[in-house]
Amino acid sequence: MSERSLSIGWDCDDVLIPFIYPAVEHYNLTYNADVDVAHFYDGPEHWGVDDLSIAAGRVQVYMRDKIVNSPQDFINPNPDAVEVVHSLSRVHRQFIITGRSDFMQPMTNEMVDTHFADKFYKIIHTNHFDEHISRTKGSVCLEESADVLVDDGLLHCESAVEEGEVEVALLLDEPWNRDRTLHPKIIRCANLWVVREEIQKIARS
Repeated sequence: MSERSLSIGWDCDDVLIPFIYPAVEHYNLTYNADVDVAHFYDGPEHWGVDDLSIAAGRVQVYMRDKIVNSPQDFINPNPDAVEVVHSLSRVHRQFIITGRSDFMQPMTNEMVDTHFADKFYKIIHTNHFDEHISRTKGSVCLEESADVLVDDGLLHCESAVEEGEVEVALLLDEPWNRDRTLHPKIIRCANLWVVREEIQKIARS
């Protein structure tokens, strides 16, 4: 059975590149904290601070330090992601839609140029943690006429199906996205190979 070509939006951190686990490990060691990855997107009480902006600032310092001292951590993706994206590119149009801030653009571009050359037609940073310039992933999906979003953030998947009008959002299973019942158009995927299978099913439907 032939497959129709889909427009697929890919999140970056914790879908293509590991981020939350090393970030939380660094945070706990540096600030003598006990943050659980399951609460990465939760309130300040989970970060041992009075204001969440304090924790967010600390994570941003970590990211800026990585850019200077260990840039390879933001350039070398999960090998499974490379294989899956490359295989899907034979049929589908793909783009990156990441919540990263604009200052991360050089790292994102270098990762794509090194490991995903000609596999993504566009890279979009939504500045999720900057309320003054942030965009929802749903608004971007609508603008790009995306059929599918692949993300580890439940909030982003909900935005994609409710605002972005995607056919399906594929939620990569992680401890930080298991706290709510899923929208009927959100499918939880155990790994990237399941993501590929689901995309192939959608393309054949």
